[in-house]
Amino acid sequence: MPQKSTQKSGAGGTRKRKSSASFSVNWYKILGVRSNATPKSIKTAYIAKVKEFPPEQHPEEFQRIRAAYDVLRDPVKRAEYDFARKYGDSLDSILQAAEEALVQGKLEQAEELVGKALERAPDHINALITRSIIHLMKDQFEQFEQVWARLDQLTESDRDRVSSGMVKARILIDFDREEEALAVMRRLDERCRKLRKHYAYFYAQILDQNGRDEEAWKLMEETEAELVGEPPEDLLTFYIQWTKAMLYLQKKQFWDKVKHRFRSFLKSLIEPADKMMAVEALLDDAASFSERGAYKEAAIFVELAYFIDPRNPEVLTLRREIQEGSRLFEEIQRLHRDRSIFPAVSIKALELFTRRSGLDLLFPATLDMIPPNILDEIGGEKAAHGFFAAGIRKLRSKYPIVYKAFQDEWEEMYENSAPSTQLDR
Repeated sequence: MPQKSTQKSGAGGTRKRKSSASFSVNWYKILGVRSNATPKSIKTAYIAKVKEFPPEQHPEEFQRIRAAYDVLRDPVKRAEYDFARKYGDSLDSILQAAEEALVQGKLEQAEELVGKALERAPDHINALITRSIIHLMKDQFEQFEQVWARLDQLTESDRDRVSSGMVKARILIDFDREEEALAVMRRLDERCRKLRKHYAYFYAQILDQNGRDEEAWKLMEETEAELVGEPPEDLLTFYIQWTKAMLYLQKKQFWDKVKHRFRSFLKSLIEPADKMMAVEALLDDAASFSERGAYKEAAIFVELAYFIDPRNPEVLTLRREIQEGSRLFEEIQRLHRDRSIFPAVSIKALELFTRRSGLDLLFPATLDMIPPNILDEIGGEKAAHGFFAAGIRKLRSKYPIVYKAFQDEWEEMYENSAPSTQLDR
C-alpha cells in the first residue's frame, strides 16, 4: 500500500509541514489566466507559455511556469492555494516568515509572527490556517478545531467549503490524524455531495488510509456514474484520478472496466484542443511514474496517450523509453535474485539503476558493502576485486540489458578491478 508522507523534525517532538503551494506567489498571473480559469484553459496557457519561454533558452522562467502549472493542475493543491489567498495577501511578508520559522522548527517564533498578523487582520485566512497548524504541533486539538470553526464561518459558498475541507483534512493527514481527517471528509460529503467530483480521489485516499479500501473504490465508481454531461476537462481529470485510485487502492482487477470507460471517453473527444489536452495530461503522469521507476504504472498512461494519438513523436519517444525502462527493471529484479552473480556486482547494478531513476537510494562504494569476514573468506580485498571483475564478465553475457544501460560505468569498474585486461567491446 502506498505510504503517506509525514515530515517530522528531529527535536522537541514537533513536526515540519511543507505546504503544497506558496501562497505569496500569484501562480495565475504567471500563467496569464484568471483565478476562475478552467483546467482546459490552464493547460492551454501553460502550453503557450512553454512555447514562449522554452526551458533551453529561459530555464528560470520555465521553472516558474512549471511550478505554477504543477499547483493549478492539481485539484487539491489548487484548492489549498485558492482558499488561503481568497481574502488578500497584505500580510504575506509576515506569514512567509512564519512559514519559514515552522519549517525550521522554530515554533515560538512562528507563533509570535502569526499573532502579529492576526492582530492586524483577525480573519486573515492564511494566518488562521498557520495558527491551526501550530496548535497541532503543540498537540492542542481542541484549539485547532476552534480555529477551523472560525474558518468555516468565513467560507461563502459550497465550493469554498470543499476547498477548506480538503485543506483541513490534508493538515490532519500530515500529522497522522487519519480518523479525524476522515471525519472531516464525511461531513464535507454530507454537506457538498453535488461537488464530489472535485474531492472524490482525495476522499478515497483518506478512506484507504483508514483501512476502508472497499468503500474508497465504491466511492470512485459512484462518482463516475454521475458524471454524464460534464465538460471534457472535468471528465479527463476524473478518469485520470480514477485510474490512479485503481493503482493506489491496488484494484488492478478492475483495470479492464476502467480502461473501457476511459477509452470511451477519449473516443468522444472531437476537438483537436481537447485531444491535445488529454495527450499532454496523460504524458505528464506517464513521465512522473517513469521518473520514479514505476514503469508498469507509467505504461498505463502512455498507452492511453498512444490510443489517442499513435503518431505523436512525443508519445512514441516516451512510450519507447518506458518500454526500455520496464525491460531494464525486470532484468534488474532477476539479477538481484541470482545467487550465481557476485553480490557486489548485483548491488552496484541496483545503485546505478536507482540513481538513473531518481529514487534517491544512495549506496556506499560497492566493495565497502562486503563485510570484512566475507572478504577474509574469499581471500581479501585483492581477491574480491577479481571476483568483481569476473562478475562483470558474467553480467555482460547473462544480463545484456543491464550491461548495455550502464556500459561505460561497467567498463571503468572492470578496468579498476582487473587493470591488466579489458572487456571486449
